[in-house]
Amino acid sequence: MLISQLIMAVEDILLSILDLGETSTEEESVHSVVDYALHCGRMGFNRFWMGEHYGQVSVFNNPEPLIPIIASATDTISVGVAGLTWRKHCPSRIACSFSLLEKFFPGRIDLGLVIKRRVPNTQEIIDPGVIFSSLESIFQDGSVDLGVAKGSCPNLWQLTSSLESFYRCKHSANINLSKSLFHLGSNFNPEPEILYRLTERNESAGKMPARISIAIGCYVSDSTVEIERYKGFYKNIIPREVYEACIIDTTDNFAHRLSEIVNRHKIYDVVVVNLARSYQEKIQCAASIAKIFKLKCIDH
Repeated sequence: MLISQLIMAVEDILLSILDLGETSTEEESVHSVVDYALHCGRMGFNRFWMGEHYGQVSVFNNPEPLIPIIASATDTISVGVAGLTWRKHCPSRIACSFSLLEKFFPGRIDLGLVIKRRVPNTQEIIDPGVIFSSLESIFQDGSVDLGVAKGSCPNLWQLTSSLESFYRCKHSANINLSKSLFHLGSNFNPEPEILYRLTERNESAGKMPARISIAIGCYVSDSTVEIERYKGFYKNIIPREVYEACIIDTTDNFAHRLSEIVNRHKIYDVVVVNLARSYQEKIQCAASIAKIFKLKCIDH
């Protein structure tokens, strides 16, 4: 099948970027992240997410301070943190900070949370939906004590490993879902029945369905030598299930591979976890993906 035919088949896909701050080049810094984000904004990607990430090869840990820098230097791309580990942060501080960000950049701020159901070292089980509902109420109703403006709710996302775990939560229709296909323990299989139930649940309440995305590890290049190098590198350092869910391929094959995944999962909002090893390579990889799917470039 021709690539042009594949592009037409998935032309409605929303493509976004998730960055974990990882690089193999010691000279790179948070300035490289900002430059990468600006390129993604100009290329026409929908969202630029940064994941809270703690590691020796990461140029940031909690990327929250980078959000206003990137948002102020771009025009349309949504910017946020995904995911922020709930237990590492004070809820009132999160509400105060993201309320202010939403006031400055209305509709462009994303707050993605990772909330584990089991409390560490205890038998206590919590419902992430309850936490989201409480946080959403603070944003919507406002709080003078916390410095949260009324109606200043960012786009709220729960990051999880399966649609089913999200479905079990007592969520409102305003909480979005991003399912990871690049973490060990994720449900790598499609979940059509749960997807149907999620849509049905919101429709029965007379509400629009929440946005649902899948996050996929990706690397694309015109060079078959580079593709083989990346395949060998990642095959040796990540679990087999995660490796097999990634797309590491040439530009001739990439559209077909991504098309197969989104059609199998019936989810057409894709968050690209760019597997390139340096920020210059990340920009090149993102540019190739934007070109393959003919994203609309935005001039600044």
